[in-house]
Amino acid sequence: MTTNDYLLDGLSNNSPIYGGKPAATPAVDSVQEFRMQENNFQSEYGRNSGAVVNVLTKSGTNQFHGTAYWFLRNNALDSRTVFDPAHNAPLRQDQAGFTLGGPVTIPKVYSGKNRTFFFFGFEDYHQFKGSSQIGTFETPEFRALVHQMFPGSAQDQLLQKYPAPAIIPGTAKDIGSPSATYATPGPKDGIPDVGQASYVTSTLTTSKQYNIRADHRLSSNNSLFGRWTAGPAGTSPVESAELAVRTRGNGVPGPGRPG
Repeated sequence: MTTNDYLLDGLSNNSPIYGGKPAATPAVDSVQEFRMQENNFQSEYGRNSGAVVNVLTKSGTNQFHGTAYWFLRNNALDSRTVFDPAHNAPLRQDQAGFTLGGPVTIPKVYSGKNRTFFFFGFEDYHQFKGSSQIGTFETPEFRALVHQMFPGSAQDQLLQKYPAPAIIPGTAKDIGSPSATYATPGPKDGIPDVGQASYVTSTLTTSKQYNIRADHRLSSNNSLFGRWTAGPAGTSPVESAELAVRTRGNGVPGPGRPG
């Protein structure tokens, strides 16, 4: 159970699946205001021991208003980190959308000014993000040894088809020679077997969000509104064939020998 309480238009917005996260996160241009209370809660806020985050969505007005936006992030505009290889990790993020709100009007039938309003918001989010990692991989000398001792084997084909990234200078080490038993490697033979290398893993996140709200003023003291929010999102890893096959096991078949 999360210590924070998330509210959206006064109703619970706590995710039943991911603890500590809101179930829905409205697009920025669909938000009218937000309030965060950390202590001295009123009696209506007694569900959680942490903060109360209340977000209110926009409604239409007597005038038609709309916005359009596009936020862009690109690794071409970023600097490298200390863990990045020759180039910084890829990043392509596009966040675009629009909003439109105003009175509900049906020509010659109904005028919603001062009474009935609508608001619509849409956002399309697309992010391709890479993360620089450092892992343990086999050296070119080790690949040559496997090819020499086990030509055509599954290990040989894997290492030849998907060679490791370039080993960082000074990190290669000899962990032993092939042995008859797989429990321990044989004596060191002077051939560097493994070393550290930089590589990049990537994820793709896409989502489309729709926000529709209708407000109706019943009287000077009472009003009614309804809101529909939909925004299914998908996140999936995007890996090269090499990383998909090899980095989940950190890249090396075994200590000093294939298998």
